[in-house]
Amino acid sequence: MYHFLNIDDVELNRFVLSRMLQKIYPDCCIIEASTGKEALDKFELAKHQNINFDIIFCDYSMPPFNGDKVIEKLRLYYKYSGKIIVVTAYSKTDMPKMLCDDLIEKPIIFGTFSKTIKEIINE
Repeated sequence: MYHFLNIDDVELNRFVLSRMLQKIYPDCCIIEASTGKEALDKFELAKHQNINFDIIFCDYSMPPFNGDKVIEKLRLYYKYSGKIIVVTAYSKTDMPKMLCDDLIEKPIIFGTFSKTIKEIINE
């Protein structure tokens, strides 16, 4: 079973991404968070329950701190070495260099999303 963490401050965006993941992997476990702090709290709780996320999806533009701060904390403080994908309305060329593995632009196109996720998971 695959485990995903879906971080986005917009409920509709979380809903769409989670439904796409469920369509690709019907038995997957998705944990959602609406803020960076909530994401870090849920990440820590999952870690204590021996849940390892296969991919973390993180929106770039979130209050009170952006996705780059969440990713930095996951990588440097929590030592998360798994895959992190930034999901954003910005283009790849507009994004600063971050500690993520890939970037998916909004609006998300299901076919492209599915192919990218399967490549990252090595299916």
